Parts: sequence; C-alpha cells; structure tokens
Amino acid sequence: METSFYSMAIWLWLTHYKEILMNKDQVKGRVEEVTGKIKEATGVVLEDKAMEAEGNLEKNIGKVQAGFGDLKEEIKDEIKKEIKDGS
Repeated sequence: METSFYSMAIWLWLTHYKEILMNKDQVKGRVEEVTGKIKEATGVVLEDKAMEAEGNLEKNIGKVQAGFGDLKEEIKDEIKKEIKDGS
C-alpha cells in the first residue's frame, strides 16, 4: 500500500514537471526505479526474498527505461542543434 502512495506522489510530481524536465520514458522509468527501491528495501526489512527480488527487478527495469528516455533526449537535442547550426 505504501509503495502505491509513494509511486503516486512521485508520479504526480514528475508529471507536473515533465514538460520542463523529462520525457515520458524518463518519468516512468524513474518512478519505476524508485518504486522498485522502496519494494526492495521493504523486502530486506521484512526478510521477504521474493519481494526483495521483485523490487530489484523493478528498479533495474526503471533504470533501463529512464536510460532509454535519456538517450531519446540526447538525440533530440543533437537534432535540434544540427538544425539550428545548419540554418
């Protein structure tokens, strides 16, 4: 239940600022990463290996998705730079 609350709070904050800061993959990836970290830590505290492993998996999936979003932003910035320099 707490994981959902934290996910929603992070999601709301990031989506509010996504126009300025990040693209959709960056936002979703970072939310997934934080949610996974929380779930992983909860699994450690509760000594629940399955929850810990699930959290670790979510965390790493989030890192990959955020990294993909970062790459998209870099490509977009390079294209904008080339268009600006070429004109």
